[in-house]
Amino acid sequence: AARGVASLLVSGRADATNGSVAPILSAYQNGADLKVLACLYPHLNYYAVSRFKLEEASKIKTMALNSSGPAPELLIKPFLEFWKLDRKSLKIVVAPGEASRYALLERGDADLTYVFSPEIIDRIRVEKKYALLPVAATGASVEPLIVTASGKALQEKGPELEKFIAALHRAIKAAAADKSRSVELL
Repeated sequence: AARGVASLLVSGRADATNGSVAPILSAYQNGADLKVLACLYPHLNYYAVSRFKLEEASKIKTMALNSSGPAPELLIKPFLEFWKLDRKSLKIVVAPGEASRYALLERGDADLTYVFSPEIIDRIRVEKKYALLPVAATGASVEPLIVTASGKALQEKGPELEKFIAALHRAIKAAAADKSRSVELL
């Protein structure tokens, strides 16, 4: 049976989703009629941020994720493997949004999180308060984020889904062109 975002597509509660490959692939392998429509971020790049120096990773006890479940676990996994940290020994604090996860680091309520935002990454580099590790440095291959629809939604709403994907591409380009405005909207 489909779980998570894949269940939204299979049940017809959503026409399309934007997310990681794992839940979609799992549902597809179990017979769900799902179609990958676009890959918006083929070279996903993000960073682990730790209150401890990279060589002190064994001190990490709490990690801040944007939600519980497989997607954030997949995002943090390359760093845990790189540092040989046991996921089960770490406490998870859920904080949606990068700003709230960063605030947990600031308050000392989390030792580790991940960030995508160039503005937060640049601030961390300038302030030099926290250790930064790009996912590429772990040697992990990072899965892309994909837009997926059910076969039924694609058949019934193909032109609308095409417009949706075009709008997503325009939004990504606009966000890249005016980063400060994008951050204000977040």
